Amino acid sequence: MGNVIVANTNLNHAKQISAVLRSAGIPVAAVCTTAAQLLRLMEYSRWGVVVCGVTLSEMPAIQQLRNMRADYLFLYIVRGLPPEALDDPCLVMPLNRGRLAACVHMLIQISESSGQALKQRIANSGMEEKEILVRAKEQLMVQCNMSEPSAHRFLQKRSMDSGKRLCEIAILVLDTLNRTV
Repeated sequence: MGNVIVANTNLNHAKQISAVLRSAGIPVAAVCTTAAQLLRLMEYSRWGVVVCGVTLSEMPAIQQLRNMRADYLFLYIVRGLPPEALDDPCLVMPLNRGRLAACVHMLIQISESSGQALKQRIANSGMEEKEILVRAKEQLMVQCNMSEPSAHRFLQKRSMDSGKRLCEIAILVLDTLNRTV
């Protein structure tokens, strides 16, 4: 089982985000305020989801992606427009509780779903694989403030990291975001 970790330089904001996630039924393993704390917390689990700002006290969170394990997925909370270098989902302040919960649910689903169940969902969807991919990218663009190239790179990276087909990751995105929002 993985962890959901909330990391924010402002402890009150981190606690508020954690409370929103818990109220949506998402267990939050820890709240932290520094990159060093986040790195220590990430050592205790095989995989997880990190909800964080673009920067933490010691370093920009985007740089941390290069230093951390690929089995952790990130959801960034940003003020204003997301940085161009960001290929992960992000939400713009002020946060919409439903979107926050939906994006975290999506990331958890991507991390823990089995391949056989995904193949069955694809077969039952009645859509072509290309249409599933296009719809998933559209949902990521709308729900998680991603550009089309960023949404495509996100799906590709999750596919490569998990060993699942691109279409399987796309169906997870569609199922999760359509169900929780």
